[in-house]
Amino acid sequence: MKNVFFLVFISFLNYSWSQTPCPTAVFSGTGTFYTSDPLQIGACSFPGSENTMYFCAMNEAQYNTASFCGTCLEITGNAGTEIVYVTDMTPGGLSGNLDMNQAAFEATVGAASLGSGSISWRQVNCPFASPVSLTTGAGTNPYYIEYTIHQHVNEIQNVEIYVNSSWQGLQRQTNNVWTAPFALNNVITCDVRITDLFGQTVLVSGVSNNGAGSYNADGNFSPCSAAGITDEGIETTLNRSGNILTFLMKDGFKIELYNMAGQLIISQGSNVLDISGQPSGIYFVSIESPEGHFQRMKIFL
Repeated sequence: MKNVFFLVFISFLNYSWSQTPCPTAVFSGTGTFYTSDPLQIGACSFPGSENTMYFCAMNEAQYNTASFCGTCLEITGNAGTEIVYVTDMTPGGLSGNLDMNQAAFEATVGAASLGSGSISWRQVNCPFASPVSLTTGAGTNPYYIEYTIHQHVNEIQNVEIYVNSSWQGLQRQTNNVWTAPFALNNVITCDVRITDLFGQTVLVSGVSNNGAGSYNADGNFSPCSAAGITDEGIETTLNRSGNILTFLMKDGFKIELYNMAGQLIISQGSNVLDISGQPSGIYFVSIESPEGHFQRMKIFL
C-alpha cells in the first residue's frame, strides 16, 4: 500500500494553511498559438527539454526584462483553465496577449482551427517539486558570469553572489541571464543566493565560474496562494484507507488532484478522492471552499 507524505504545509496531518498570496492582478487579452522545434531555446534561455506540457510566450509589453520568465500563469479561455509555464516572449505583443504552444491553446481557448480567442490569466505558483537549479553559461569565467535560474516555484526577485565578504546583487538581462554589474576579480567559485517575490531565499553553494555547469539549490520556495488573501482559513485533516483519501472538513468543498505537469487528474465535488491506478509520485491537491477561496498543497503518493 502506498504511503502519503506531505512535503510542504502539513504537520502531523492536522493543519491550517497560511500562505503568502500570489499576485492578485488578472489580465485579459487574446490567446494565440505557435508551433516550433520542441527543443528550441526561447527568449528566457530555457532549453526546450525543460518545457512542461503547457507553455507560452509573454507579450513584449509585459515581458519587463524577463521578469515573467519561469513563472506560471493560470489561463482561462472558452475551453477551460490550465496552468501554463512562461518560457518565451512574443515580439510586439500587446499587453494581456499570450502566444501558447498548441496543447495549451487547445486546453484553454479551443480547437486550433480557431486561430485565436479571448483569455484571462493571472500569475500562480509553479508546481515544481525539485530544488531550484542554476546553470552557468559557456562564457562564464572568474571575471565574467552568466547565470540562469530554472524551475522556481515563485517569481524571482533578486540573485546575489557572495564576494568580498558581502552579498552583491546581479542584474537580469532581457534573455533572463543574470550578470554582474560590477567588476569581478578572479572569483573562481562563489555562493549564490536567490530571492523570490515574497522575500524567501534559497542558496546555491560552490558555483564554479569556469564555463558551463549546472547546480542545485538547497530547496525551492514555498508556494503562494493562488486565491490571494482569504477571509477564512481552510482547515482539514487527511485520512487514508487503501486508495481512498478522505479530507475531513466542512461540506461544500471541491477537491482536485493535479500531476506535476499541471494536468487535472481527478475532480470531486466531495471530500473523497479515489487514487486507484495513479502511479507513485508528486501531486498537487487544490481545495476550493464554497466561498470560492483556493488553497493548494503538495503530496507524495
